[in-house]
Amino acid sequence: VVCRSRPWRHAANEERLSKNNGLLLAPHADFLFDRGFISFEEGRVIYADVADEKSLLKLGLDPSKEKVVGSFNAEQERFLEFHRREIFRKVIRKTG
Repeated sequence: VVCRSRPWRHAANEERLSKNNGLLLAPHADFLFDRGFISFEEGRVIYADVADEKSLLKLGLDPSKEKVVGSFNAEQERFLEFHRREIFRKVIRKTG
């Protein structure tokens, strides 16, 4: 399944068609990526704090072990940075 780092609803036409905006992922990884439970940073899978560990383990992903997937080119990194900033689920911690 080809998954978009910058979803169509957030992308200009040229970004929608960019080969660097697409990642070839297994269906379960595509589901998790689209919903912000996983992303990629510095060639590694990163997991959202809100992702259920038992569910990840059932899908063959172990957040306690580093998963290296390889490097991305500069344009892919730009799209992935958008994904981490806008799609990836982060826990917002209140202070004070």
